[in-house]
Amino acid sequence: DSGMAAYTDVASDFALFIQQYSASVKAYSLGAAFTMPLSGSVSAVLRGGLSSNKLRFQPPYSPGDVTPSSVITRSTKPYVGVAASWQFARRWSAHLDADWTRADMNVGGSNNPEQTLTVRFYGAGVAFHF
Repeated sequence: DSGMAAYTDVASDFALFIQQYSASVKAYSLGAAFTMPLSGSVSAVLRGGLSSNKLRFQPPYSPGDVTPSSVITRSTKPYVGVAASWQFARRWSAHLDADWTRADMNVGGSNNPEQTLTVRFYGAGVAFHF
């Protein structure tokens, strides 16, 4: 139905009990979207393509500890996505989105095997159609 390009940049610092964590993901995606009308104003959208992901993860540490080095990895993997769109005015619509891709990351050091992570992007928004 149509092509699409997307850029995502999400970062988070959080604590669990006394352990501090930090993680971020940057992704460039190229793909195609297929729109299926469900009614006059509601559509479902299926998406797929390739996503180039850069993940940064800082292993947990406690306050007062030396901050450990971040683990950074890059990978290009397929992604799939689904969305629901509601056109509530002639040029305006609202949407809910979910996209999934995979990424490989060795978070435990050189002695541990690589782990495959699922990267999930969820979104909601309003769009103006030119």
